[in-house]
Amino acid sequence: MRERTTSLGRGALFLCALAGCAESTLLAGAPPDNDVPATDRTRPVVVPPDALEAPDALEAPDALEPLDVSDPPDAPEALDATAPPDAPDPPDVPPSPDVMATPDVITAMDVTAPCPVGLTLTVDNDIAGSGYREETANWASWATDACRTTYRYLSRTAGDGSRRGRAIWQPTLRTTGFYRVTTSYRQSANRTNNADYYLEDDRGTRVHVDVNQQMGVGCTRVDLGLAWCRAGGACRVVLIGDDGQSDAADETTFRLERCDGAVTLSPCAGISARRAYELCRETATTCSGVFTDGSGCAAFCAAAGMVCTARAPAAPGCVREPGIIACNASNGHLSDWCECARR
Repeated sequence: MRERTTSLGRGALFLCALAGCAESTLLAGAPPDNDVPATDRTRPVVVPPDALEAPDALEAPDALEPLDVSDPPDAPEALDATAPPDAPDPPDVPPSPDVMATPDVITAMDVTAPCPVGLTLTVDNDIAGSGYREETANWASWATDACRTTYRYLSRTAGDGSRRGRAIWQPTLRTTGFYRVTTSYRQSANRTNNADYYLEDDRGTRVHVDVNQQMGVGCTRVDLGLAWCRAGGACRVVLIGDDGQSDAADETTFRLERCDGAVTLSPCAGISARRAYELCRETATTCSGVFTDGSGCAAFCAAAGMVCTARAPAAPGCVREPGIIACNASNGHLSDWCECARR
């Protein structure tokens, strides 16, 4: 009986194994398998790693050397953002017009600099800093027919009432060369008929021009001549009112005509350099003029390295009067006319 039960149990177990029966379908009392504990029957068989021979593993490729992130070996050299290597040079850009030198402002004082022919400087009592000044307080202003805003004139109601004085036009020139000098006045019947203008340049030349200011129409302009002026030199026009009449003074212009040509100093430069001497005429070998300090013609001519050849009475303003005086006379005159020549 016992044996049959056992045989049936084993047959059922065999059939279940073939059909994949669950553990609950086994007959009660069936002995467990001797080689597998009951607790491990539903778990897969796990083979320990050391129990199986590991298959030949593929050889791992050589590990790459880690890159230095701070300095990648293949990274191209960083470009300078401020100056791209392939960027073309920027084209030349001309200066802005408002910073370019104006014709009246020439910074170079070199004679060899380009000659800005036509450069004109205007000196006038209405232009502050232009180089106009007066030496007495006898001047007054008026606007009728002025060449600019106003003009100046010697008035009996200004200063000491003598209507005597000097007006001076002296620009600051930046270019050496020959300048055409033009002055102006307001024509009127009550102006002087003997306005004494003196054009003094940097060769030592002093040219006297006598102007009748009663002639003309309104604003009247007078060409005083060509003066050679040095950059930063002492070129100027002087109007001397010494006859008690009403001299008028308005604008004076200096216009550059040329920069070329050799310049020879005036033979009468020594006379022009003295304020008390008036140079009225000159040639290459002679000088004529008036002393106004009583020094005499011998001293007057010696200033130019010359000797006196003739003497006559005279008044300031290059006014020669009739008569003849010996060159070495001591007559006490404050003013005489002197003619000088080289020895």
